[in-house]
Amino acid sequence: MLMPAQENKTNMRNKTLKYALTLAALSLFICAYGAFAATDAPPVSPLPLAKNAKTKPDEMPDGRRERELLAVYVQANALIGAHDYDGLEKLAQGWLDQYRAKKISGDQYLERMSKLAPRNAGTGMLNDLLAWTQARPGSYIAWYTLGAQYVDIAWDQRGTAYANKTTAEQFEAMYKYSALGQAALQRSLKLSPDPLPSYAALMNVAPIAGKPRSGDGTGFVAGAIKEMFAKPQRFCPGKYAADGIYPSTWEEQLYYLCLALHSDPNVTKPFEFFVFYNSPRWGGNYARVEKMLGEIEADKRTSTTAFNEMWALLLQMKASDAHIANDPHRAAELFVQGFHLAPLPEHISWLYTAAGDERDKLKSGARSREIYAEILKQRPNDGNAMQNIGFIYDEAGDLQHYMEYMIPAANLGMKEAQNNLGYYYMVGQRGLPRDLQQAKEWLTLAANQGYEHAREKIAVVEAMIEKEKKK
Repeated sequence: MLMPAQENKTNMRNKTLKYALTLAALSLFICAYGAFAATDAPPVSPLPLAKNAKTKPDEMPDGRRERELLAVYVQANALIGAHDYDGLEKLAQGWLDQYRAKKISGDQYLERMSKLAPRNAGTGMLNDLLAWTQARPGSYIAWYTLGAQYVDIAWDQRGTAYANKTTAEQFEAMYKYSALGQAALQRSLKLSPDPLPSYAALMNVAPIAGKPRSGDGTGFVAGAIKEMFAKPQRFCPGKYAADGIYPSTWEEQLYYLCLALHSDPNVTKPFEFFVFYNSPRWGGNYARVEKMLGEIEADKRTSTTAFNEMWALLLQMKASDAHIANDPHRAAELFVQGFHLAPLPEHISWLYTAAGDERDKLKSGARSREIYAEILKQRPNDGNAMQNIGFIYDEAGDLQHYMEYMIPAANLGMKEAQNNLGYYYMVGQRGLPRDLQQAKEWLTLAANQGYEHAREKIAVVEAMIEKEKKK
C-alpha cells in the first residue's frame, strides 16, 4: 500500500505520462498532415501579423439593430416597474419628436414604440400597466402600451402549434386577451391625432381577435380602397368606423393599413404585417396583396424606395413559403430578388440564407460564391462572407484563392479563420512559413472567442516552443 506522498507522486507520473503520450500523438498527426499537404499552395505575401487582427468580427446589421432595441426595451421596462410615468411619456415623446423632425423613419419610430410593452412577461406586469392607465387616463402612450401587452399575451396563450393541435382552452384565452387588446388600442385612437403605432398593433391583433369571420374582402379592394386613393384627402372608407366590428379579418387589416399609409405613405412595417397575415399559410392569397401594391403605387406620395421595400417584403414572404415547401432554389432566387429591390443593411440576412441554401442544399458552390460576393459589395469588411468564399474555394480544391480569402477573414476577426491560420503557421503549410510564435498568437485570438479546437492546439504549440528553446 502506497503512503499519501508516494501516491501523489505516482499520480503525477501517470498524468505526466498521459500528457506526453497525447502530445506525441498530436505531434505525429501534425507532422503527417503537414507532409501530406505542405505543397498545396504557393507562398502567400504579405504575411499577416496577428497583432493587427481584430479580436472579434464586426457586428452584423441585424445584431446591432436588435442590441439597440433591446436597450430601449430594458429602459422602458425599468420605467414601468418604477411607475415613472413622466419618464415614460418623455421617452416616447422624444421618439415622436425625432420622427416628426425626420431624424428617424416611421419604421424606426414604430420599432421603438413596440418595445414599450414588456413582451414575454405574461400577465406579470399587467398591474403596472393598468396602474399607468388609471394614473394617466388621458395618456395615449399608456393605453397603447397596455393594448400592445394584451396582444402579446393573446399570442402567448395561443401558442405556436398548428390550429389542429391547439386546444379550445388556448383559443378561448387568446380571444379573451385579444379582445382586451383591441379595446385598449381602440381607446388609444381617440387620444392622439396621429396614432400610427396603434394602427400597426391593431393589424397584428386582427387575425386572432374574436371568432373566425367570413368574407374575403375582394370587393373591398376593388371598390372602396380604389375610391379612397382617388380622393384628394385619401381617407379610408368611412363605413368602416373604428369600433372593432368588421366583415372579415382581411378588411379589418386593410382598413388599418389604409390609416397607417394615410398617416405616413412611406412606412413599411404595417405592410409587413399585412403580407404575413394574408399569405397562403393564413388562408390568404398573394394576388390580393399584389393588387393592394398597385393601389399603393398609385398614391404619388409613396416614394419609390418605400414601394420597392414593400415589394421586397412580399418576395421575402414568398421565399419563406418556398423554404417550407422544400424548394431551396426558388427560395434563394426570391431572397436575392428581394434584396436587389431593397438593398438595406437589415436585409443582408436574406443573402446569407440564399447563399447557404445554394451551397448546402443545392451543392452549387459557384452560385453561393456569387451571392457572398454581393454581400461584400454591400459590406466590404464582412469577414463572415470572406470566410465562406474561402471555404467554397477550399472545397473546390483551389487552395490559393482559399488563402486569399482566409487571411483577410482572420484579420477581420473570424475565429475559425484565425484557428486555421494558427495551424498553418504551426506546421508551415498553405504558403505560410513555420512560425510557432505567430501560430500561438493566432490560436490565442481564436481561443479567446471560445473556439475550443484552437485552445487544444495552444498546448501543443507551447510544448513545441519549449522544445526548441532547449536545443
